[in-house]
Amino acid sequence: MDVLIASSPPKLKKDIKFNIDWAIRVIALLGGYLEYRKNSAIGIQVLWRGWLLHQNLK
Repeated sequence: MDVLIASSPPKLKKDIKFNIDWAIRVIALLGGYLEYRKNSAIGIQVLWRGWLLHQNLK
C-alpha cells in the first residue's frame, strides 16, 4: 500500500483516511474497478483479482 500512497498527488496525501472502506476500494481499483461509476457496487471477482495482484506485488 505504500506504493499507492507514494504515487498519489500531494494534495490527496493529506486527505487520505485509512479505514476499511479505503482498503477495499484500493484492492478493487487494483482489480479493475472503475471508480467513476459510483452507482455500481464492487463485485467479488474484482476484489479477488485485486487481492491476487496485490499478493503478487510483494
